[in-house]
Amino acid sequence: METLRLIKRCPVEVTLQKIGRKWTVNILRDIFQGKTRFSDFLKANPLLSTKTLSLRLKELTTVGLIDKAIKSKTPLLIEYHLTEKGRALGHVIRELAIFSIQQNPTEVFEKAPDSVEAAIDQAKQWFTP
Repeated sequence: METLRLIKRCPVEVTLQKIGRKWTVNILRDIFQGKTRFSDFLKANPLLSTKTLSLRLKELTTVGLIDKAIKSKTPLLIEYHLTEKGRALGHVIRELAIFSIQQNPTEVFEKAPDSVEAAIDQAKQWFTP
């Protein structure tokens, strides 16, 4: 019980403050699925504005979840990759995906999958750190 008295802030709140803003989890999901460029994120999220994407990428970089790498200066080519800290979120995002597949399948799928277990296996592959 001594440990509980040492808690300054709720640990769930601390994490959600870093990843809970609109579009942040979508961007992390996309990076786990292999997307690395600004244009990739926009294509995967048609309603995401360039301004918001820029802000979220900067926030994720600032909190140490992703790294920004300049691959070429002319033409400018920037890629984003998960840090070790960011990869550690894979387990969390995977569990969120599995929860939705199991508990909210009509919101997740247009048509019921042949196998919910296969869908869960796919989610596990996407978010393996």
